[in-house]
Amino acid sequence: MRVGPGTAGLIALVVAATSITVGATSAAPPTESAGGGIRLGPLETSCIPVPDAEIGDLALMNVTAVRPTASGHLTAHHELADPSATSTVNFQADATVPALAAVAIGEHRVACVTNSIHAAAHVVVDLAGLLPGAAVDGSFTGSTRVFDSRRGPSSRVEPGETVCSEPVEAGPGAVVLANVTAANPSSAGHLVAHPRGAADTTSTSTLNYVAGANRANLTVVELGADSSICVTLSTHASANVVIDAVAVLDSTLFERTDAGGRLLDTREPDAGTAGRRVAAGGTVCTTDPVGTPGAAVVANVTAANASGPGHLNTHALEQASDGSSTHNYTASTSWANLTVTRLGDSGRLCVSAFVNPSHVVIDLVAVIAPDHTATINPVGDRLIDTRRIERIPGRLAASDLTFGASCDAIYDAFVDAHLGDLTAYSYPTLPATNGNGATTVPDHSETNTQVDGVDEGDFVETDGRYLYRESEPGTLEIIDLQRNRVASTVALDGDHAEMILYGDRLMVTTTGYSADTSTTNVLVADVTDPSNPTVLERYGVTGVREAMRGIDGRVHLVLKSYRIPYQRYWDDVEVPLGQIAASTIDDWLPLQYDIRDGAYTAERPAMPCERVGLPAASAGGELLWVSSIDLARPSAGQSGTAVMTKTGTTSVMATADRLYVSTQNFEWWDWWGNGSFVTGIHLFDLDGASATYEASTDVPGRVLNQFSMSEYDGILRVAVTSGWWNESSSAVFALRRSGDSFERISAVGELGPGERIYAVRHVGELSYVVTFRETDPLYVVDFADPLRPVLRGELKIPGFSTYLHPLGNGRLLGVGRDADPDTGEVIGSQLSLFDVADPDRPTRTSQIELPGWTEIHDHRAVLVWPAASTVVLPGYIDSTGGSVLHVGRYVGQRLIYAGAVYAPSCSNFTRGVVVGDRLIAVGSGPVQIVDLTTLAPITTIGSCS
Repeated sequence: MRVGPGTAGLIALVVAATSITVGATSAAPPTESAGGGIRLGPLETSCIPVPDAEIGDLALMNVTAVRPTASGHLTAHHELADPSATSTVNFQADATVPALAAVAIGEHRVACVTNSIHAAAHVVVDLAGLLPGAAVDGSFTGSTRVFDSRRGPSSRVEPGETVCSEPVEAGPGAVVLANVTAANPSSAGHLVAHPRGAADTTSTSTLNYVAGANRANLTVVELGADSSICVTLSTHASANVVIDAVAVLDSTLFERTDAGGRLLDTREPDAGTAGRRVAAGGTVCTTDPVGTPGAAVVANVTAANASGPGHLNTHALEQASDGSSTHNYTASTSWANLTVTRLGDSGRLCVSAFVNPSHVVIDLVAVIAPDHTATINPVGDRLIDTRRIERIPGRLAASDLTFGASCDAIYDAFVDAHLGDLTAYSYPTLPATNGNGATTVPDHSETNTQVDGVDEGDFVETDGRYLYRESEPGTLEIIDLQRNRVASTVALDGDHAEMILYGDRLMVTTTGYSADTSTTNVLVADVTDPSNPTVLERYGVTGVREAMRGIDGRVHLVLKSYRIPYQRYWDDVEVPLGQIAASTIDDWLPLQYDIRDGAYTAERPAMPCERVGLPAASAGGELLWVSSIDLARPSAGQSGTAVMTKTGTTSVMATADRLYVSTQNFEWWDWWGNGSFVTGIHLFDLDGASATYEASTDVPGRVLNQFSMSEYDGILRVAVTSGWWNESSSAVFALRRSGDSFERISAVGELGPGERIYAVRHVGELSYVVTFRETDPLYVVDFADPLRPVLRGELKIPGFSTYLHPLGNGRLLGVGRDADPDTGEVIGSQLSLFDVADPDRPTRTSQIELPGWTEIHDHRAVLVWPAASTVVLPGYIDSTGGSVLHVGRYVGQRLIYAGAVYAPSCSNFTRGVVVGDRLIAVGSGPVQIVDLTTLAPITTIGSCS
């Protein structure tokens, strides 16, 4: 989650981090907790308080990636910096890789670490020291990429070749901390970073690497006359080279900045070890002083040709090693890491080895003068170790909410949140419609839903004998399908009806208004005798209906409530201030009303205060709440659970026992107007009389709709688009429940660069994602191993799909638009049939164009009837000026356009329903029934008069 100054997100993030032990002396590498800790997930950021840091200081930290799930990188950065442009630590699956990082300290006195999209990894951060702000160029608050051979005309640097960056703005004589990366080397080798014209580029090394693995290391370069940073490769291998300028330091900070040469190499016979490795538990020291007493030596320490995995600890001669790690290594490889160590009276530098013997090489990089080393730690302070924690600092979690707070506390929270919103005009968000999936029974169709067994509210329902619909605003009409006539009508208390039918119980929700506040009205009827239905309950609740889900006779209504009216653009601030000042707790909590003769009566709270989750930090003045009712006992009333949050745009996905609600918000994360969408996800447990709030998390980017989320084998998959316009890209995250939050365990990213998601469908282990700008890439992502998902296949075709529907037998139906392949201009509607039996090679086997406009954004409008291999989709044909139902057939790998059912001039078809061998066209106005096979008219119920 990217957060910016002054935002509640960063405040909460910093507060959460204070639960970590800060400033404690690190001992031996920690043992994992029984639960294994929590990895930092893909694109996840953790900002950690830095003890004793002042604004402008430069924190030197050893950042270690431990047992990543796949290859990727970490970036350590300033709290306001964009972490996507550079990298600090590159890692491979299951490896332990450290790197020294330099992070400028901002106003919140934190250092942030952000993971790349590619993998989840444990992260250990040890504070090596602080450099005073007076010696740091404050204009460099974040890393800047000054050279990347992958972006040039000749992508690789050849063995023995030297490449140089463009001039660094700091100018000649400045001292630059630079992170140097070797990317995809052809074989093992090393490189040296230096100013242009350096006399010696062969006697030392800055970075060692092996074939195919990206590796990075921090170094110090005093700029020469042309202010460039150069890198020379050894003669062993070619590689791509990346240089990031991390910080610019005052030259007076140092006793010396010249590369002082090799101080120690245990591979040499005269190194004091007779050419033998340093034994496990053994120590080797430089023979001569490296700097004056109290100075801090910046040295590149390399573990070479170790006999097995282990770690090194760098320390002064006078400081006994405590077993902590400044360097991790594996067998038979050479890995380097920059270290900063304050020297004792002897001025000598030592390295101790642990676990397995290793050769040790020490190259002097620079020496910091004693006047500036007071905050260089003789033993590093461990700031965070995710192997020992149960929650990433800053990760949204249920523990951020307090249930059972007093009504006074909830009232104060609402007032504070709304007072903060009065500086800008805001407008209520219209309710969004959501849904997907299809289940069928032999004799009649049902609402097209996302998850089998989870019904979704729609304006039409049928049990095969009767059809229930809102025939006109405020009227429920029940049609006898055996006699083809209207059986009865019931007056509703609002319009825009959505309903769920369960056995002989029908629940209808409509929208209405009460005292300038949006309300959702509920009617529960016994339809045992549909010709004479009995209304069991009529009531209203404050809030905008977001979704309606029915599971085993219990209906869960997701609502968004904002009680005090929004500040209107013609109101000055005194108007809402007066409303807030005069308010009581009853003006903020959702209310429930009885409805008698069309009027609201018996006003009362819809839930007690103790069922409202109060955030630890201000998170907006809206309530996201779930109202549950048992259709078997509607007189028992509804039961509500609420969370106070910024809801934004919401999407709802439910399984048989869990309800996920996503909330989308835009977060500013720097002073220059940059920002990003963040999607919060809230989990409610449905195993009980009411929904129970369980957990929360967040992911970067914005979801498209409910189809972006899916649960499979205990893993929640979420597809999102991040960024803007040409810089946008999409990803699918895998999240695993971890206590009151979720752990981002993996992701597949960089889907459709410059495009956004138009459709998603998760089917079993596979996720299908459609992005679009000029062509329609269909991506197939395999989550068979959720820790290591794989992008299997990609298909590019003109146009795009907005809804995907699995047909079985390796087939996928796409509903969407056709487009010009050169310009991306939308030119019509289409149905596409995809063969996805081979996930590595998806193909489009058939396509039919649909005349005019079609409904492609509400999945409930799509009817798929497998018994007759039929697809029905509402549309509008411009040439005739009329509403239609388009009918298509799928036979094997072919689509066939069967024709259209045309609506009378006074009708508007928006749904198709199958009952037996009949297709029923439903909307406003008359209902038309045709033969499902021939589309020949059978009868019309109602008339245009």
